[in-house]
Formats: sequence, structure tokens, C-alpha cells
Amino acid sequence: MKPFEPREVFYNFKDLCYAVLRKDMQTAMSVFTAQSKGLFCIQDQKEKVCAMRVFLTSMNRGIYNYILFALDISLHDCCSENGIIAHGCQTQEQFYKTAEQMISSYCRQFECASACNPHIAKAKEYIEQNLDAELSLKQVAVSIHVNPSYLSELFTCCTGKRFSVYVRERRLERAAGLLLSSRKTIQDISQICGFSSSAYFSTVFTKWAGVSPRQYRTRGWIA
Repeated sequence: MKPFEPREVFYNFKDLCYAVLRKDMQTAMSVFTAQSKGLFCIQDQKEKVCAMRVFLTSMNRGIYNYILFALDISLHDCCSENGIIAHGCQTQEQFYKTAEQMISSYCRQFECASACNPHIAKAKEYIEQNLDAELSLKQVAVSIHVNPSYLSELFTCCTGKRFSVYVRERRLERAAGLLLSSRKTIQDISQICGFSSSAYFSTVFTKWAGVSPRQYRTRGWIA
């Protein structure tokens, strides 16, 4: 039997890991299918089974390490369980089903872990307390004692939004609440919510809500 020879496809799972961080199962499985198709050119059945198991094991370790090093989140239980099921693969059908099960488990566990990530919780709290001031990624990162690049990646993965988008939406949501619950002027609300001017606030709010701040307030009161 010709000895098994690993290739780069057994080690480089960057694109697949990136899809897992975005909790995008469809893309993750598409990447997996494309990356693993060469395995089924192997003629010898024993060697093919070995290759499938090695591929799944390597993928499992790759996803675990990527999440750990990129975001400092350890999904060790998920990795351990997936390591066990990877060794039970015997056929091509089992190979794809096992892969889908493994990737899905990482997406679920990552979503649960990221939802309660302490860094994101602290960042959100800081943002809420400072919506009336300038807010930069670096400023928030320094306040919670993390690296800005790390916070940027973590924020996108955990919230599904870039930092700047999240901050803008929170400003607008607070403004919408004030428009309906107070008689503060639009000028005052724009300042309270951290917009540089009432004109800029009106432009951004109209694009977001579909109506101007004044129309939004009027319709809310009428309702």
C-alpha cells in the first residue's frame, strides 16, 4: 500500500475557520467540500479512510486553535467531542455528515461563548455610558485593557457588526427613544447622542429610520 502523504489541505483551514467565526454554515460547508474533494481520488479504501479521519482530526484542531489564538476563547469540550466522532468515519457519506456535525457544533458553541464574552460586555457598557462623547475603537479598547485589533475582530464576531456600525446604531436607537419620550429639541438630542451637529444627525437618522427626526417624533406622538 502506498504510504499516506499529507498535503496543505490537511493543515490550512483558514477560510473554513473564518466562516465558523461568522457562524456561516453554508460557506463553511462549501469550503470544506472544495478542500476535501481530492481525498476521493485515493483508490485504496484503507488509505482513503485514513485520509478522511486525518482530515477531520486536522480540521477539528485547526478550528479550535484558530478560535483560541484569534479570540482567546477555548472550546476544549467541543474539540474533545469532535475528536472522538472523527475517528468513527468509515465512508464518504459519513465523512460529510461528520464534518457538518463538527462544524455546526463549533458554530453553536462559539455563538454561546461569544454572547457572554466579558470583553464585549465591558465594551458595550462603556459605549452606553459614553454615547454623548466621541467614541473610538482605540479609546474603548484602552478603557477595557485589550488590544484594539483584537477588540475589533472580537466585536464583529460576537455582535455581527463592526464597532463603528454598532456605535452608530446605539446612538440612533437612543435618539429615537428620546424623540418619543421627551420634548428635548432635536439639537439637544443630537448632542446627547454624540452627533457632531443636528444637520448630520438629521441626515443619518433619516437614512436609518426612513423619516426625519421631526416626522418620527410627530408620528410617534400621534400613534
